[in-house]
Amino acid sequence: MAPPDDLDTILRFVWDELTRAATDGASQFRHAQVATIGAQGWPQSRTVILRHADEAAREVGFHTDCRSAKAGEIAAQSQVAVTAYDRPQGIQIRLWGQADLHNADDRAREAWTALYAPLRAPYRTNFPPGSPVEVAGTADPTDAARSPEDPDKGFTNFAFVPVRTVRLEYLHLRPTGHRRARFDWGSGWQGRWLAP
Repeated sequence: MAPPDDLDTILRFVWDELTRAATDGASQFRHAQVATIGAQGWPQSRTVILRHADEAAREVGFHTDCRSAKAGEIAAQSQVAVTAYDRPQGIQIRLWGQADLHNADDRAREAWTALYAPLRAPYRTNFPPGSPVEVAGTADPTDAARSPEDPDKGFTNFAFVPVRTVRLEYLHLRPTGHRRARFDWGSGWQGRWLAP
């Protein structure tokens, strides 16, 4: 891909790619890093799968377990950063915004219903993410968790997390000269070029 040389094309590219990543498992941008601030003040970063993108709402979203440290960190301090990287193209997208935990509400229900049924199993275990176990595999979902009689079992542990974006950056690494741009939200997106 030739790097766009105008800001409008870059902004269009970013939202098109994020929208594709939310539904296309082959997208390089699908697996993203989300950074939060931990209870001790240290940055915490982990990989999530982008499950939602809505340009009009300026949102990207992912799922998490309400029992996780990540959920607690977001509840305590909602500012997060999201980074996704397409290695073959050499393009990095970074987003900053306010995250919101949706648990046991309409947005969570919509995300839960859309989630491929076998992927609900981890939310049905008795082990919160990060809890100590004596033997590896102890917290693996059981057959009952994979195919429960009640398809809503585990829903109370599930959260949908949209991030309402207030800033985004695009960086294209290429041998002939990198391109970097930043967009800040005001009454609309205001873009500017940055030195790479």
